[in-house]
Amino acid sequence: MRRAALLALACVLAAGACVEGSTATFTASATNAASFATAADWVAPAPTLAVPADGALTNDGTPDLSGAAGNASGDSTTVTVRIYAGSTATGSPVQTLTPTRSATSWSATAATLTSGTYTATASQSDASGNTGTSAPHTFTVDTVAPTATDIAASNGGATAGKAEAGDVITFSFSEPIDPGTVLAGWNGSATAVQVKFTAGVLAPDPFTVLDGGGGTGVHLGSVQSNGDYVTLNTTFAATMVRSGTSVVVTLGALQGGVVSVLPVGAQNMTWTVDGAVEDLAGNAVTTTSVTESASDVDF
Repeated sequence: MRRAALLALACVLAAGACVEGSTATFTASATNAASFATAADWVAPAPTLAVPADGALTNDGTPDLSGAAGNASGDSTTVTVRIYAGSTATGSPVQTLTPTRSATSWSATAATLTSGTYTATASQSDASGNTGTSAPHTFTVDTVAPTATDIAASNGGATAGKAEAGDVITFSFSEPIDPGTVLAGWNGSATAVQVKFTAGVLAPDPFTVLDGGGGTGVHLGSVQSNGDYVTLNTTFAATMVRSGTSVVVTLGALQGGVVSVLPVGAQNMTWTVDGAVEDLAGNAVTTTSVTESASDVDF
């Protein structure tokens, strides 16, 4: 009987030891959970990339980049900016920048980028090992000046070789140009202009495109027609529209002057380019004169 009592007491003591061990284990676990009570331990910084805007076009080969950064306790003071070639943020970056943030903002300047399309992202980590990355922004660098490539005048009137309503003059460039640099406020859609021919001695009868009020606001330079198209200074109403890489001007009604009776044979016109014209990235056109590529009957 005494032996049985001793065994029972041993079991009670053993059970107490087990309970104490469980309590110790629970206490350690609760202490461990308390170390994750701060939200910053779970949430990554949220950097943004504001400049360049997604889809931006620039003529700056060393563009500025900037955005916002996390400023919570433990957030890194450094933002990592990666620039990739192409339209996606994949592969190896062509440049990696590590600007130091200033409170909640950051900025950096890229080293020289050649003309092309690029995609950039901004990343920031914190002391807990969380990393946040901005949405990618794709932008285009264009540092190449556009050129004037050709000048042509096709017949759309009654007689080939005579300047008449319906004839079409096409000013061609190497790439799309900014319509607002051709005519202030113009968006490239059809707009009223005038075309003025100045009577020369037999030839070359130069012509220019004027704005709708007859002013010199249109920056398409002047064209030597090299033909005897008018006998007095002559003006046509006209319509101007941007089409792809060209500016197309269609002659309308004769407003004043006298058109030559005889049609003109095949000629090569010469276009003196106005340097005020720019491409969509802001590069100014080269002002080299252009000779018509086709020796044909104009107008």
